[in-house]
Amino acid sequence: MNSQNLNKGLLRMKKKEIIRMLRKEGIEPNEKQSKEELIKLLGLAKKANEPSRANNKRLFRAKGIQPVVLVGLTVLILVSFYFLYRLNPTFNRNINFLVSLMEVENRSLENPNDPTILEKNGKTYVVYNHPLVDVQVFYDQSCKRPECEIDPYLNQIKKTVTPLVDIEMVDISDPKFASRTEQLGVNLLPTFAFNDTIEKLGNFEEIKDKFISRSDEEYLLQVLPYRTLNEINTDNAKLLYGNPESEIEIVAFLSLSSEQSVNSVDELIKVSEAYEDAAVYYKYFFRNETDVSVAKALECAADLDRFDSMFEVLKDNYSNISDSSVDRFRGLLNSYVPRAGVGYTDFFDCYDADNQEFADLVQSHRNDINTLGVIGAPAFFINQAPNTSYGVILGYYPENEFMKLVDDILNQEIQSNQE
Repeated sequence: MNSQNLNKGLLRMKKKEIIRMLRKEGIEPNEKQSKEELIKLLGLAKKANEPSRANNKRLFRAKGIQPVVLVGLTVLILVSFYFLYRLNPTFNRNINFLVSLMEVENRSLENPNDPTILEKNGKTYVVYNHPLVDVQVFYDQSCKRPECEIDPYLNQIKKTVTPLVDIEMVDISDPKFASRTEQLGVNLLPTFAFNDTIEKLGNFEEIKDKFISRSDEEYLLQVLPYRTLNEINTDNAKLLYGNPESEIEIVAFLSLSSEQSVNSVDELIKVSEAYEDAAVYYKYFFRNETDVSVAKALECAADLDRFDSMFEVLKDNYSNISDSSVDRFRGLLNSYVPRAGVGYTDFFDCYDADNQEFADLVQSHRNDINTLGVIGAPAFFINQAPNTSYGVILGYYPENEFMKLVDDILNQEIQSNQE
């Protein structure tokens, strides 16, 4: 069929059929073109494709040569690629870059919020797919003790959370400090408040457990505290040592089933003596249900005016208490009660009874533990009354270190009051 007859046949076809023929030839036509233009385009496409088809047919028909040629070309390409990769640094970097892009693309499909890692000119770049995270830092710049340093925490945030942070430092003297800390429920310093942009981080699900609370669309990170903002209630505490009228007040959260708490008791005695009969108050920390039983034993002894003697007996036998169950502790009391000089019948009438007042006391101490961020025993809150700023010491320290920490806190408070 010559081209003239072909054109006549095409003229009788519908336009969409000609478009379909063009697409088979690898041409994507413009549907707005006229039928005549599409026919001309089809003729050119067939002429352009015809030689290559003929050549391909002749090549594949050349028996005996085809396998050799294909194997030779494959070997040549592989050898060329190998030497280029080994000997040409530019080619090597480009291939590695393409591979890294493929890996990044695969990771992005898993979590589009993950940072993108790119390599260029031998350097690695990390591109974060989220805007700046706003961070407000609530702190007390007057605190000069080593544990009051903020920069190490900020550096850690940039390493483990995200480097894309917009940090606002809010000192306790800042006019908006009080309203913001009240709004967010901040009671400990330092505290870091992150806005909800942090939810867009690729590792948010992994790090969110580090944030102990959420308030008003913000996440709060509270690290090792060095100060509390609210006065600590001592109405539900027991005075261990010192004078309740003293200007220096220490509130200690202790567990008599904890060796570190017990070892801290002698240190508290020396602090009280060193600071002119400073008042040392005791609040219960509950590591387990046995600690609740210990608290009840002390409260029952207190009702019989034998708190001090029962405290000493339980403290001296902490090693037996620490591993005991509630039932075993009840058995141990059979020998502890007489040694504390407590009336046996009166004591167990109190201890074995359900007492709502005691239950309320336990709950009030649990509330204090949560409010003050006490995560273990011992924990100490130290102030210079009547100033309501409390310094915080968490954990056990050898006597010299403990006394130094107390000195630093009290000296800071004295200096602050004089300014």
